[in-house]
Amino acid sequence: MELDDPSQQQQQADDHHETESTCPKQQHSENPEKDNHELKEQKQQPTPESATIATDHQEQTKKKDVANKSTNSSTSSTSKIDKTPRVDSQLSKKQHIQREMDALTKSVKVLRTHYQLVDKIGSGTFSSVYKALDIRYDTYDNSWWDVSNPSSDTNSENMDETGNTRRNKKADKQQQRFVALKQIYATSSPKRMAHEIKILQDLRGSSCISQLITAFRHNEFVFLVMPYFQHNEFKDCYRNMTMTDTKYYLISLLTALKHLHSHRILHRDIKPNNFLYNMRLKTGMLIDFGLAQSTPQLISSNAGKPPKPLATKSMNNGDENKTRKPGYIKNDTRKSVKANRAGTRGFRAPEVLLRVTHQTVAIDIWSVGVTLLSILSGRFPFFIAHDEGESLIEIASIFGMKEMKECAALHNRTFETNIETIPAVRKSLHKLCQVLNTEKFKLWTEDNKQNVLNAMDLMEKMLALDYTKRITAEEALNHPFLSDSPLPPSLSSTSSSL
Repeated sequence: MELDDPSQQQQQADDHHETESTCPKQQHSENPEKDNHELKEQKQQPTPESATIATDHQEQTKKKDVANKSTNSSTSSTSKIDKTPRVDSQLSKKQHIQREMDALTKSVKVLRTHYQLVDKIGSGTFSSVYKALDIRYDTYDNSWWDVSNPSSDTNSENMDETGNTRRNKKADKQQQRFVALKQIYATSSPKRMAHEIKILQDLRGSSCISQLITAFRHNEFVFLVMPYFQHNEFKDCYRNMTMTDTKYYLISLLTALKHLHSHRILHRDIKPNNFLYNMRLKTGMLIDFGLAQSTPQLISSNAGKPPKPLATKSMNNGDENKTRKPGYIKNDTRKSVKANRAGTRGFRAPEVLLRVTHQTVAIDIWSVGVTLLSILSGRFPFFIAHDEGESLIEIASIFGMKEMKECAALHNRTFETNIETIPAVRKSLHKLCQVLNTEKFKLWTEDNKQNVLNAMDLMEKMLALDYTKRITAEEALNHPFLSDSPLPPSLSSTSSSL
């Protein structure tokens, strides 16, 4: 489909009106067809009494004509560019995904005999995830992982006139046949693949954690088979979440982390996209353990002593007797600090940003606190910095210079900046959320003020800059904000069955 060039249309319009201006009194044309065409297009041809009036009139006509041309061009562009290409792009995307799945099915024998790829539901740096039909579902005992994956298809339940839920057993049975196939790219190291599988095996039977059904390999293709869990996109529902919804969201997420941390495992990439939550079922599943770390040396966030100081002098000042201007050192001769910095920007804890080698499960709790901050403030993502330096500045703009310097000193680091707008002391998170999310905060406060205060207190404990004072997952589940809420039916039945 060829689209009109707006610049060409404008040039043609200018040429047309320039001809009219040079011959304003011409009443008889040598080209009647052209006159008829112009009459149809303009409806009324001006008949001025003088050259001056004609010129003024035609200038006005020119402006109107150009405006009409622009409007018509804009409307045409909207209909042709905004609608048709959008549909075309969606079709081409679906066609591309279908070709991709066809090629994958052709290359991997197991996909032809055991599974039928239905759609591509996610992709990342190291993997892609597909929704697939489990062709041999009835051949195996699936009760152990079906318990952790209650049917959540919106078509399998519907509401009656009283608001109660009607179950569709046939739809439930069909829903259970779907699985999620995670294809790990060949660019990922074999050690990393094996480590992820080992962690998922260790976490089998843990509620609110996606279960590993099986895994298989064909040449360079490695697949993990997990339950398919339909969920609500966080970006679409976080603004509409009630305090009750927030409680159930946190209960499910913290329950997953409780199991995870009891096995001395860091997830390292806690964020809404890695926690699939179903608002109707009031439960969720923690996924993506590609960055997870398992080590017997891990300790809980408030247990044990801080790490031994790395040096008697600050790592960032070199010679304590010398003072230097703030900023980057051009020729830095200091040894670089190597630390695990895995995670998603905006959700990484201060100790990760400061490149601390000694990291605990407390980094996952910080990420939960940022997620809760997004819900209470109505801002997602809340932190949007692109690098570590900017991320530390964002945190400092809320918690203040005093606490940031103390946090850095705890890890033998120095935090300095010449940005004058950073406050000396922390801002009130309560007031910050109240300003950013005024209407919801008013409703929440009118409904239950103590509930809001409890939510803010829990968030403050999760976002403690000192990791040794950060609340643990188990402690958070016993916090007043969550302890008064009963477990959702799906979660309580899972816990009792495992």
